[in-house]
Amino acid sequence: MTTRGVTACKEAEQLKCQLKNVQHVNTLEQEVMKTKIYETQISQSKLQGEQKLETIKKLDNEVLKLAANLTEQESKIQVLKTQLKALNKQLENKEQEILSLKIHNCRDESGGDFTSVQSTIKSGENTTRNTQPIPSVTIIGTSNTKGMDPQGMSSRYSINKVVAYTLSETESKVRSLTNVPKVLVFHSLTNDIKTCHPDECIFKMETIINISLELFPDTKIVLSLPTPRADNPTFNNRGLLISALLKEKFNDNKMIAFCDNSNLSYKNEPLKKFLDTRDGVHLNESGIRVFASNLRVCIDNILGVPSRHSYNYGNRHPYDGQRDYNQNFRGRGRGHQGNPRGGRGGRGR
Repeated sequence: MTTRGVTACKEAEQLKCQLKNVQHVNTLEQEVMKTKIYETQISQSKLQGEQKLETIKKLDNEVLKLAANLTEQESKIQVLKTQLKALNKQLENKEQEILSLKIHNCRDESGGDFTSVQSTIKSGENTTRNTQPIPSVTIIGTSNTKGMDPQGMSSRYSINKVVAYTLSETESKVRSLTNVPKVLVFHSLTNDIKTCHPDECIFKMETIINISLELFPDTKIVLSLPTPRADNPTFNNRGLLISALLKEKFNDNKMIAFCDNSNLSYKNEPLKKFLDTRDGVHLNESGIRVFASNLRVCIDNILGVPSRHSYNYGNRHPYDGQRDYNQNFRGRGRGHQGNPRGGRGGRGR
């Protein structure tokens, strides 16, 4: 029994040792397996990281390409905007040229608006007319009236020019007149527009008109409305407002006519071809010709002078200086032989 017990104990010890060895081997194998799994995971993570980095790099390259493409497209858009702006400007200039040609369709390009031409009136009628006194016209105006030639405007009435730069000076000039004119022309608002409120300009102009009608009750008055100006949009808009207010206020006065100078503008914007480039206010030579023609037509109408178109002007029809889109404004060519349209003096009705 003792020997068997010893043997059993030895076998038990051996089994315990074997078990421990097996457990140790299993533990080692597990650790090795864990290490391999960890290394595999690390390797896979690295691979995934590299793949992600590669994907990110590709995406970054695509973003850079898209950004470059976007910049290129923006540049093209900017170029197209610039071209569109230039084309719109060209279109506007062409529209202005077309309108100017329509307005000037009866003018000789030489600008000889006021060239004297032999008439076809019978000698008896001419003698009768020569025996009648020539009406006198007094023009009181700002510096834009300086360039006008009174002798070249008409031979059917005498014109006296008086320069007055402000409405206050205009009132003084009216009070100092010694001869009674048949027609009194005022072009006096250009400078006061800069310093006076439109209501004040209207009040001063009304005062001048009342004084004129009181001193010269039989004298008819022509109000020359402000010419367009390019120096300041606010001043130009004031001129438009004052023109509208004057027309509304004196529209029913039969002694007053209006000289509308809107043919010096296009869509209420000044045509710079008629303005002195140095200040955008004073009229240049072309502008003065149109302005003088406007005044001439208005004075002709208020005096009842026969239309100049009834005389022998040949192929050159004098420019009437007025625009009327509702009647006889067809924009005919300069060589047109039909009946020219009659000018309108803008007289208040």
